[in-house]
Amino acid sequence: MVNALTSVRFYLFLSIFVSHFFFIKKSQIGNFLFENFLYNGNFAVTFFFILSGFCIALGYSDKFQVLDFDKIKTFIMKRIIKIYPLYILTGFIGLIIAIVTKKVLLLKLCEFIFLYMPMIQAFVKSYSMFNSVAWFVSAIFLCYLLTPFVFYILKRIAKLKTIYLYIWIFLIAFSVLLSPPFLDIKFYSYFYHFPPIRFLQYFSGILVGIFYKDYLVKVDIFESKKHLKNFLDVVLIVFLVGLYLFSFKMKPYELIFTQVVYIPVFSFSILHLCSRTSSILNEFLNNKVNIFLGSISMECYLIHNLLIILFSKYLVKILPINSICNIFFVATILLFGTIILSLIFKKLYSKVLEYFSQKAVRVN
Repeated sequence: MVNALTSVRFYLFLSIFVSHFFFIKKSQIGNFLFENFLYNGNFAVTFFFILSGFCIALGYSDKFQVLDFDKIKTFIMKRIIKIYPLYILTGFIGLIIAIVTKKVLLLKLCEFIFLYMPMIQAFVKSYSMFNSVAWFVSAIFLCYLLTPFVFYILKRIAKLKTIYLYIWIFLIAFSVLLSPPFLDIKFYSYFYHFPPIRFLQYFSGILVGIFYKDYLVKVDIFESKKHLKNFLDVVLIVFLVGLYLFSFKMKPYELIFTQVVYIPVFSFSILHLCSRTSSILNEFLNNKVNIFLGSISMECYLIHNLLIILFSKYLVKILPINSICNIFFVATILLFGTIILSLIFKKLYSKVLEYFSQKAVRVN
């Protein structure tokens, strides 16, 4: 079950990956593909936040019944160790690019030190500084900071089984109130990245995770009827693809549409993937290659946009983006480059962690 969710992360990353192909808008066919099929990263980003909350709930919902400072510190440090080094490295590369291209050294250094390094850039308008996709880290880190207190409060009030459903519905309604339907592009971008709104999505994932862990984990919903699960897998995939495409028609209402439609649909999708009855979809997602790719999805996410910025303009000189085939080849090269760089970083970083852990053992 966890492996299947890990694999899903990579396919969510692919959706975000193609949504950053702004360079293909220079051609007529590229602009058509981008505006009608590719530019919908919010679909995957929202799924990411809900899925993150769900997975955190599976592992930690029972570990913060008491607010123990040491446990909280350990939890936060594990999250920092996992994402912060690559976050800083990619941000530093972005800083160099910004200085070289814009030549505003002092201002960029101040932004990097006071906004990017403490991971608060998503709270301000300059969320796109350096590595633009890193706003996700800023938002998810707020979620991690609040997680122990969320679990502590939920355990205090969750005497009624249906309380999770009531809170889940309240979160959707409350997030709608925070999501104006029509906004100028600058304000839209701010609300899109605003960490408290993303926290509500993460929180909804936590509620779904606790509900699953407490009540559904031992229940075989399909009673081992694999054919029924396979049929519903097809229905789910068709529905999600249809929802993805329909979302392009809802751009003026995207913020509200995200809360009202995405949260319920993605929540039930996760529960469906976690049902005990196996299916063709589960077997596909449990493939070792998919699991491996899912395990490097965060590295791919933080690296891909810098790679697109640095190399897309050179690739399009070799393969002009005036045909679908050329766009596909450019995308393939950028994707494989992202995966290779992610693997190199993960391998080197694992060696660094191993070295320091061994050193710590010797000291003790």
